[in-house]
Amino acid sequence: SRDSSASRMQQPTASGAVGSVVDDGQIDEKTMSYTQKIFSRNDTNGDGVLTPDEWKQMLMDPSAADADQDGRITLIEYALWQKARATR
Repeated sequence: SRDSSASRMQQPTASGAVGSVVDDGQIDEKTMSYTQKIFSRNDTNGDGVLTPDEWKQMLMDPSAADADQDGRITLIEYALWQKARATR
């Protein structure tokens, strides 16, 4: 049987989705690179999303990044939130 964590990795954080956000100009490559480093450092179980247990350890509360309010922050949600914060 396949490990369920492998199927969870196919979330919108997959490289294709990330590439499309960069390619269509929503997020520049520098911001995405920086965001990926922070995100992966805090994604302690490696499932491709940040959950409240993971983000409570972060220096800055990213709960506002959870755009769809599902209790999980994808890399794209986090990157878009970082970009919005930077342009304030």
